[in-house]
Amino acid sequence: MIRKIPSDFVLGASLSAYQYEGAAAGAPHEPCVWDDWLSQPGRGFDARRASGGYEHYREDIELARQNHIKCLGISLSWSRLMKADGTADEAGVAHYREVLEYCRARGIEPYVTLCHMDMPSWLAARGGWLAGEEAVAAFTAYARLVFERLGTLAGHWVTMASPAALAEQGYITGCYPPGEQRAVGHAVQALHNMLIAHARVVLMFHELGLTGEIGLTHGAEPIYPVGDSAEAERAAELDDALSNRMVFDAVLDGGYSPHTLTCLQAILEGSGESGLMPVLTGEADIISQAADKVDFLGLSYFTTHFVEPWTPFTEEREEERRHHLALPGCSRRVSHRELPATDWDWSIYPHGLYEMICRLHEEYPSRPLYVMECGLGRHEEPDAQGTIDDDNRIDYLRQHLTVALDAREYGCDVRGFLVWSLVDTLSWSSGYEKRYGLIHVDYDTMERRAKKSAQWLGGVAEQRLLLTLAPVQATI
Repeated sequence: MIRKIPSDFVLGASLSAYQYEGAAAGAPHEPCVWDDWLSQPGRGFDARRASGGYEHYREDIELARQNHIKCLGISLSWSRLMKADGTADEAGVAHYREVLEYCRARGIEPYVTLCHMDMPSWLAARGGWLAGEEAVAAFTAYARLVFERLGTLAGHWVTMASPAALAEQGYITGCYPPGEQRAVGHAVQALHNMLIAHARVVLMFHELGLTGEIGLTHGAEPIYPVGDSAEAERAAELDDALSNRMVFDAVLDGGYSPHTLTCLQAILEGSGESGLMPVLTGEADIISQAADKVDFLGLSYFTTHFVEPWTPFTEEREEERRHHLALPGCSRRVSHRELPATDWDWSIYPHGLYEMICRLHEEYPSRPLYVMECGLGRHEEPDAQGTIDDDNRIDYLRQHLTVALDAREYGCDVRGFLVWSLVDTLSWSSGYEKRYGLIHVDYDTMERRAKKSAQWLGGVAEQRLLLTLAPVQATI
């Protein structure tokens, strides 16, 4: 089947500052939390150069242009733009001004994220997102600096990317800084503070009279029960409340619903931290006011999750404990062996993206959606001829783009699809082993080479036609 892609449907690719730039040795800036985290013994990889994006951005933007990519999702480095004393780092401002101007000069529209799972070291040392008003005020000041210095160079702004995932991985699995494990109350508190910061920045954006749109990107991945028991259904409901509903309610509906609060109460009781519930009443008016001014929601989708009821007394291996989200006394994510999976055992289930888009359309209507991140991480290296044949990535992207277009035809206001990622970048927890890029990066020489998937996406973007080889199955 050949389907025509609407002319106003955005096709592009995305990057994030730290994963792309790394610490950018030789480029002075305030250290960030990932510099500290990855410099600890045993982390396994050196992030000082990452993909060399600080030096190679012109080459990468030109490769994007050559492959007919008209939209590039990028993020800015908070620690590169603002000093610890709150003043602008002029070198950082000049760098990102050049990046944004170069995008536009090449006919590429930047979609700019203020914060992609990052923060300056000085704020992390004071508690990070648990620092409450100090963290919220610092982020708001940073956003003001960006809007005042760079605000005319982009028409689409994102306050932050995947705050729920950052809270869960930082305070429950311990895979991200600060590395706490099963501190569920801290995860809820940190996420709430991030949502307050988001709300303040949305209001400020409109108060400054900037043209364009602003939203938030959420790691919107469905949660399904394993089996049909009432206990399994409840486990999925509780995981979803923390992983999805808390963000959806605050960002799109202006406050946490009674059902979401009841689920969060149960999660906190399961972890023995029910006394933290009052933190969720803070700044309700700010969250409510901002929801009416959010212009769109971005979705980051890589997989679908499956959960079972769980108590922390069952036997589990260390690797399972660290990499599968578990809420004590409530739920635990497990692998679904009947679905195809990535090299990292992430279930490949395109219909999950379709269901998530339709859910948002039905439960939080009249809000435009963009798929801001979607891609396949693989082990891969060029063959003897230097070619990277990534047909399985093409198939993955084809199926996920297909369901996004299906949702649009159903009536959902889906306006674009951005592939993660434009070039191979550092993975937060897997280093350089996991490659997502449309463009291969030789990490020794920083040489770039377009993969087959880049050529495929370029053809789709240029011709506005998508060949669908087979229907996407919805069974699990």
